Amino acid sequence: MQKILIVSPEYPPIRGGVSDHTKNLRNALEPFVEEVKVLTSAGLGIGETDIVAPVISNWHSYQEMVCAVENFGKNWTILWQYVPHMYGRYGVNFTIPRIVKELNRRGYVQAMIAHEIAASFALRPSFMLSSICHRLQWASIVGCFRAIGVSTEAWLLRFSNSLGRSERTFLCPSPSNIRKFCLSQTTRAAWCKKLGLDPLKPIVGSFGLSADSYQVTALNRVGELLEEKQLPVSILCVGGKSDLLRSDVQQVGFLSEKEVSVYLQNLDVLILPFVDGVSERRTSFMAGLSHGCPLVTTVGESTGASLRSLDAIETVDSNSPEMIAETVHQLLLNPKRRESVSHKCFQAYRSQFDWKVVAERILMEIVNSDASN
Repeated sequence: MQKILIVSPEYPPIRGGVSDHTKNLRNALEPFVEEVKVLTSAGLGIGETDIVAPVISNWHSYQEMVCAVENFGKNWTILWQYVPHMYGRYGVNFTIPRIVKELNRRGYVQAMIAHEIAASFALRPSFMLSSICHRLQWASIVGCFRAIGVSTEAWLLRFSNSLGRSERTFLCPSPSNIRKFCLSQTTRAAWCKKLGLDPLKPIVGSFGLSADSYQVTALNRVGELLEEKQLPVSILCVGGKSDLLRSDVQQVGFLSEKEVSVYLQNLDVLILPFVDGVSERRTSFMAGLSHGCPLVTTVGESTGASLRSLDAIETVDSNSPEMIAETVHQLLLNPKRRESVSHKCFQAYRSQFDWKVVAERILMEIVNSDASN
């Protein structure tokens, strides 16, 4: 039986995608290993327990981090949560490569989940410099890991092939951070009443980002087309708000985990328009799949071949808000099609992206890498 030490600067009560991912990953790994613990930042307002060690006060301190890992011993496999921006300003921290190399030299088995690898190149000098640094950091440590889970298929192909590490890299999707709560039959009516919705109208929903003009454009076009077709519908948006959205789009702000689950289970169609296309690291997409939402989303440069061919979801090109709107319209007119899409979404999640599936894949890759070494 293995012992797993997950290294992550972020952990609840800090809010964020990697924080929630770390907690859920720890819980998913627990049934399969002897022990699993999280090494995280001090000052989170939590004390050390059997599941978390909040002891790192400075992620740039070589001595502090090496000593913290050494306190666990070489019988622990080190599993790094890797997002460059967690470890330093602009994602630059060359202490991390030094630590990874030293632990490798001392004989520790290390694995990594790369949620992000490097920022895209930009014209601003500071952004350009950080992008270069991200790539240097990645190139300097990639050879130290027995197994490397990459969060999207597109990145897996782009980075593993260029660095010649394909034999140790594998696709490691980010499952949903939203649990599915059981709802009573009266919950939909009560939920609609709370939000002032007509329970007889179809409900179309999305997750909002106030700075995402592409998503605003897509949602507005959906509203315009449904109005042109004289199809009565309620349109909701959860999360960040925007003054640019149509007035008939009800923006409900940020919700608790249970409220998001209720929201997803009451939707007739979930719209997720990503300008770069859907990918396996989009947790809103995974939340929709896990709740069996009839999904309309986009494909683009971030979408790998597997998601492009996944027949559980309705996909359109990211350059076509018009097609997004038309696909939503057709789904709303066809209840049987929505039911079929919903069933396929849920089954696809359970078989490919569920926490149990991902946890078993991570452990299998670590074990296989040990055997090959």
